[in-house]
This record gives sequence, structure tokens and C-alpha cells, in this order.
Amino acid sequence: MKRLTLAVLASLAMFLIAACEEDEPIIEDEARPVLAAEEGDGYTVHHLRTDVRGGRHEEREHLVGIDSTEDLENYLEDKSDTFRFDQGYDEDDSFKEIIEEYDETFFEDHRLVFAVIEENSGSNHHDLEHIDLDADGNLSIALERYIPSVGTMDMAAWHIVFELDRDTFDYEEKTLEVDDVPID
Repeated sequence: MKRLTLAVLASLAMFLIAACEEDEPIIEDEARPVLAAEEGDGYTVHHLRTDVRGGRHEEREHLVGIDSTEDLENYLEDKSDTFRFDQGYDEDDSFKEIIEEYDETFFEDHRLVFAVIEENSGSNHHDLEHIDLDADGNLSIALERYIPSVGTMDMAAWHIVFELDRDTFDYEEKTLEVDDVPID
């Protein structure tokens, strides 16, 4: 009986040692994007968490176009009771800190588009798949939503802020597509 117990304990110890030597993490989160600004041809993107105050509001995913300081001020005034614009997360700046840069001079050559997304989990994150403007002036923004197999139970909202050059992105209509990408 002692030999059987020792054999089982030795096997268990070898199994645990082998498991600890594995280089792969138990939960892979390689696809989670860095929340810093991304730059492309004619655009810059900021991923900003702006959680909802008091539950879900409006559409789960939508785009908002901002073409002037007046539009921006109206949006902030209209949505300040809905979203937490003044709260930064981790080491990221808050929404209010980022938008302080958008003055009349900025809007002479640029415009903003906000992709507003509400999530059932704060573990879900997003990355830009593509941004295109077709010949008819239709702006298409496609995002990937990374959904880990294990996530938190907190609600989260995001304002993904697109700074667009007016000359490059002179759009008439805009659409948002969000594709789910499970993470094992």
C-alpha cells in the first residue's frame, strides 16, 4: 500500500513539474490589443473605456460623427450622464483628457468618428480590422471584438475615437461592423 501511495505521489509530482515547465500561459490572451493610439494613412485611433452610468443605454454598437467643437460640446453635454468621460483606466488617459486636444484648429483639417460599444464584460476588447471610404462616400469601419473564454462580469463601454483627415475621409454615410473573435 505504501508503494502504491508513493508511486501515485511521485506520478503526481512529475505531472505538476511538467505542467509548470510549460511555456504557454493557461489562458491565452495574445489577441488583446494594446490600448494606445494606433495610426494609419489619414487616421489615428484611440481606444478609450467610458463605462456606462446605471446600466445599458441606446444601441449596443453605433457610430457618432463629430465635425466641430460645437458638435463635440453638444455630445459631451448630452452624454455626460450616460458615460464616465472623466475616468481613465489602467494607465490610459480618460476620454476628457484625450478630447481636450480637439479645438477649432483641429477641426479645420480633421473630423472625429466615435465607435460607441457597450459590452457585457470588461474583458472584451477591440481592434481595428479596417477603415475604408468607397467611391460613393460611404465610410466603413470594421472592428474585431476579442472575447476571452474566461471574463469578468462587469459591464464596460468603449469610445473608440477615430481622428480622420478631412481630405482622406470626406464621407456622406458611415457604417460599423463588429466581428467576434473568441480567445481560448
